[in-house]
Amino acid sequence: MDMKRRIMKKLIRSIPILSILAIVLLIQVLVGMGEAVRTYSEYYFDRIYADGESLKNSIESILNAGTPLKYADVDTLANLLDKEPAGITKIEIWDGNDIVYPKSEEETYKKVIYEKFLEVTEIGGLKRDKNKTDSKPLEILYRVQKSLLNYKVDIPLKNKIDQEQSGTISIIISKKVISQKIAYYFRIVYTFFIVAIMMYVIFLLKTEHKWKHRWKMWVTSSFCIAFMMMMGLIIFTLINIYLDGITGKTYGVTNSLTHRLKSACELGLDLEKFTNDIDNMFSKCISSNSEIRRILLEKNGKIVSSIDKETKGSTLDSQTQLLKTDYINTYGDIICSEHSSYKINIYVYKNAIYKKLIRNIKNFLVLLIALFFVAALFINLIISLRQKVEEEDNNLIENISDYSDYKINLIKPIYFIAAFGEGCITSFFPNYVNERAAGINGAASLIITLYSIIFTLSLYPAAKVVSRKGEKSILCLGIAIYSFSMLILVIDIHWQLIFVSRLLAAIGQAVIFAGVQSYILRNTGEGQKTKSSAIIVFGFNGGMIAGTSLGALGLNYLGKSGVFLGIVVVSLPLIIYSILLLPKKENDTNNLKKEKSMQKRHWIETLKIVILDIGFLKSVFLVGISTKMILSGFVTFALPLAILSGYKKDDIGQIIMIYYAGVLLSSIYSSKLSDKLGKTRNILFFGMLGSGAGLALIGANSNLSQIEFPYFLIAGVALLGVAHGFINAPINTHIINTNAALKIGQMSIASIYKMLERIGHMAGPIVFSQIIYLNKKTPLAFVYVGVVVIVFGLLFKIGLKSEEVYK
Repeated sequence: MDMKRRIMKKLIRSIPILSILAIVLLIQVLVGMGEAVRTYSEYYFDRIYADGESLKNSIESILNAGTPLKYADVDTLANLLDKEPAGITKIEIWDGNDIVYPKSEEETYKKVIYEKFLEVTEIGGLKRDKNKTDSKPLEILYRVQKSLLNYKVDIPLKNKIDQEQSGTISIIISKKVISQKIAYYFRIVYTFFIVAIMMYVIFLLKTEHKWKHRWKMWVTSSFCIAFMMMMGLIIFTLINIYLDGITGKTYGVTNSLTHRLKSACELGLDLEKFTNDIDNMFSKCISSNSEIRRILLEKNGKIVSSIDKETKGSTLDSQTQLLKTDYINTYGDIICSEHSSYKINIYVYKNAIYKKLIRNIKNFLVLLIALFFVAALFINLIISLRQKVEEEDNNLIENISDYSDYKINLIKPIYFIAAFGEGCITSFFPNYVNERAAGINGAASLIITLYSIIFTLSLYPAAKVVSRKGEKSILCLGIAIYSFSMLILVIDIHWQLIFVSRLLAAIGQAVIFAGVQSYILRNTGEGQKTKSSAIIVFGFNGGMIAGTSLGALGLNYLGKSGVFLGIVVVSLPLIIYSILLLPKKENDTNNLKKEKSMQKRHWIETLKIVILDIGFLKSVFLVGISTKMILSGFVTFALPLAILSGYKKDDIGQIIMIYYAGVLLSSIYSSKLSDKLGKTRNILFFGMLGSGAGLALIGANSNLSQIEFPYFLIAGVALLGVAHGFINAPINTHIINTNAALKIGQMSIASIYKMLERIGHMAGPIVFSQIIYLNKKTPLAFVYVGVVVIVFGLLFKIGLKSEEVYK
């Protein structure tokens, strides 16, 4: 019985860790499947288009002859299309709103279809022709629509006379075709998920008693191993799915070309007399399929058609020797008669496939990194709670409320999830606002500006309320306000309420920030101020990274309202969390009297103290505001809009993520170094030097958008992030140890600093937009900005010894 009780006790104690592991691994699987469906669908729709292209060309040849679509014999042509390999369930041919195939027994019915299809242009709908210039419209090769059960690929039919759309081929595919393919490949992932949980249970039961004081290390290490194993397995699975999709698309192109040439043979045409037309057909096919680099038509081992004139007349064997190492080959047979047959050979460039694989895997890794931030946060929280229980049971700590590290770990999820909520809407909210407020120019920028102003104005009053009421109640209030602001957006509302929602969100975020900042300052010792300030840096940057990545993923599956509701669902439990777990405010009589006496100061007297403190002013204007101007004006505005305008959207997001990663990693080191040395001036100075050097490095190349792999840009963004990590946390410690802080209180000076810091947030886009305009968008301008930042750092470094207490 004792053995069973011990096992049950271990199992119960392990439930939180097992729950987090199961949730994280499950989200990994869901994220992997979501990425697989998204990417594989694009390849699959390309294959459907390739299969339908032969039918499209046959029908358009009839239209070009002047025959109206409704009088054409499309039944015979449509029946020639092989539906089975691609999983096509139905083909419809439309003449405007009238269906011409399949013929209905009743009168021709209108396009108020039996099934509601919603147009989704994001799913492979637009194909870009590399030979087209920006001034010419992009050719829409096909559009993809979806319903609850099916996808529908619409291929427009045009005639050469007026190039107007004369009809549509609608190819309907069941969603099961794609979902079954994904499920087939993911079956090994499902098995590993179950096995991993079972093995982890056995691991905890068998080894937990040996861990003792190394419990945190063992749990973290084993969790990371399980996470990495699942990640590796999913990546391996995705590679196989992507290869399947790419090869399937290539086979579709091969079948399409084979069918078109076979139709010409059946008409008795000699293909060798039409090699110029065939060459043009091959050229168009290659221009719309970037993976295909060469198409050869051979007869009896001799090449008769190719876009490369040098290869015509040569033997296929000689070309195969040259191509076999760098290309993957597919082929289709064309039998014209007993004595005449041809073969199409399509060569897909391996490097093109590898580049697509790397890009898709890179996008997936970004999502996993975001998920890892969330997992690490809650694993750390569970470990702290577990240690608290064990230490209370064993009477290892007489007064657990004095245990600083434990109390600080409790506040981390609150600020992380607050930033996570804002990150979730970052990718789509400006466009959402502009869509809802279509009649107002600049509605999105107006809301963003108002948000910053309200947030700034709410900080100081919120700090005053916190000092009187305590953090627990103010945090609950802030969470409730923010949750309500998101709940408003869930409902399909008038655009005016979006303004109300964002104003409430600004107040809620300001209240949460004031509560978190007060809690951190009150529960940390003098030697851990910077380390604790780094919690805010981690919470903001980690929450934004995780929110931006997972929010964009959720948008594809839940829609905008679903994302807003998800934020509410995640945020509201924090109220219960705060009530149950956050410790009560301790009444230190001496500190309480001191704070109250400071609060009685008139605001004019407070303003006078702040203005006369040269050390405070230098810290704010030379370091704090300038750093925030670079963040809002350069990282979030100039970098994506001006410098990275020639890059793909996912590349832009990942380059910006390098900045945030640099901030997070260096904040860990800089916070520990600040507390160890007891000085922040030198750390802030080196942060300013690095910030200037990073900007100069980014601007060192005048053709950034033309570089395939921008080494200077990547290095500059990384250096800028690392440098800001040496500023964001130490500046808070530096501010609360100035002479002004000794007179008006740490909470008050911290709130004043945050208010002034917001000037940089608001001014950044304005300043950098002018810099870009005056310098005609040349990156060299950022070299000059970097020099100015370095000068600011030198001015900050050079000063009187009496400027601040904390050097």
